[in-house]
Amino acid sequence: MFQDKNWTSRPWSLQDLNVVQADHHFSVTFSARGTFDAEPFTWDCAITGAQDGSISYLVRGTTSRPFLRNRLGLCVLHPMSLAGHPVLIEHASGEAEESQFPALISPDSPFVDVRAMTHSVATGTHARLELTGEVFESEDHRNWSDASFKTYCTPIALPFPVTVEPAWQLEQEAVLTFTGLPALNLTPAASARLNDATRIQVSNSLSPLPRVGVQLGDWPVTNAHLDALRQLALDHLRIDLDARDPHTANASLHSAARIAQAIGCQLHASVFDGDSASLLILAASNEELGGPISCWFIFRSDEKVTSSPWIREARILLGDDAMIAGGTNLYFTELNRQPPDTTDLDVVNFSVTPQVHSFDDRTLIQNAATLEVLASNVSRLAPNRQVSISPITLRPRFNPNATDPSTDVSNDDLPASVDYRQSTWFTAAWAAVSLRSLSTPGTINSVTYFEAIGPRGILDSESAEPFPAHQLFRALVGASSVRPTTSQHPEACDALIVEGAGGSRVIIANLTEHERVVTLHGHLNETINAAPQALTVIDLPGGTNVDSDR
Repeated sequence: MFQDKNWTSRPWSLQDLNVVQADHHFSVTFSARGTFDAEPFTWDCAITGAQDGSISYLVRGTTSRPFLRNRLGLCVLHPMSLAGHPVLIEHASGEAEESQFPALISPDSPFVDVRAMTHSVATGTHARLELTGEVFESEDHRNWSDASFKTYCTPIALPFPVTVEPAWQLEQEAVLTFTGLPALNLTPAASARLNDATRIQVSNSLSPLPRVGVQLGDWPVTNAHLDALRQLALDHLRIDLDARDPHTANASLHSAARIAQAIGCQLHASVFDGDSASLLILAASNEELGGPISCWFIFRSDEKVTSSPWIREARILLGDDAMIAGGTNLYFTELNRQPPDTTDLDVVNFSVTPQVHSFDDRTLIQNAATLEVLASNVSRLAPNRQVSISPITLRPRFNPNATDPSTDVSNDDLPASVDYRQSTWFTAAWAAVSLRSLSTPGTINSVTYFEAIGPRGILDSESAEPFPAHQLFRALVGASSVRPTTSQHPEACDALIVEGAGGSRVIIANLTEHERVVTLHGHLNETINAAPQALTVIDLPGGTNVDSDR
């Protein structure tokens, strides 16, 4: 893992890959070169696995010239299913400490100065992880919606960035061993493909479906865009207003109000850096326009969590009848580290993206499940308050931790905030699973997904052609509740089941390249053929029907 001086994760360029697999052991070796600032850094890796199930991961590296790093070295991810489980931590001093993986999401590092850790993985089976070559510590990755705990180097308390000099050599090893492991059958399977059938358990309970909206970006809105947005019966549009320029902010508010009126929804106005004068101007405009703003989000660019004085001032200026939201425009971790004073708040907000740290499809789908944990945890930080998650984006909108934003360029040819998958079936599938996870605890009142238009949106900017995510949100029209579900193969096939006055609508997300037979069990008992790499939307008998022309 390499994170540069802006805490941006940079990819490696791999070469000379060699894989040896036998009946009772395997080995993988390769070389790698860094990219961006770490381009002069090269390293070799040897991964070996033995019949007893033990795995060694050894890396050695050096650089041909100096470069800056915030973090460089091994990173081990532990599944979030270990939450609440006991663990024995061994420190560099040799001292052992009994602890546990945090049940509630921990704002701080739960384990520091880690040399080894041992914990149960199944009845009678324990895993032991030994780490050498650096000082390691752990953090609760769920803070950023990752489905893991992470053990990494170098400790966050040490100074950064640090210059990596040619005289320095990296040599680290992680060794994972097991005790009480059942005998393993290491004979290669005839096919690694999952059985093309998935069982999904459907709960008898119902959770409220959060009110769904989208963000209004900077792209021109045509009549074709309005027609497509009108089909979704959205609850709201979010508009961001920079109150340091009241004239521009006021013009943006008028434009957004016309669009909201045209598609029949309310506005969520996120006001950044507003003072008394600018808030009064915006409040007067809102009243003049007939009150399209249903919620005011108060943020400060110099605060990760909106402080009480700004919320109190907004309450005074906007009036007791105004719905005031605060919290953070950033991630859950900011709320967790600095719980807001909710005295003058109606709504507490945070944002979500599934790829703060990793970018592959599998990680994003795994991280969608973590949103249920976030939704369960946020209620302790926002007692007796509504909770909004706004916005939800596929990629991070910006890097809140960049120390030198001018050098924080994208890892690929697209802007850092744009993901090539935005216009594909994958984003619709991820959104469906994430909405199911967010809805299950019943704690989230409002969600704002993506932008309305453009490469971060649900409609093409020029043709107004709907992206697959538009299909998902159209399938929610008329729904008010969600049935929690549990998939047998969540990384292959999962479901969002919504209900309205007329019955049930089943939305199956098939993430594989093959058609899958999905069997629903529990409250619903149905068999559905799910098309590959697509959403399959089924109205069960008596279910809610959406007119195909809407």
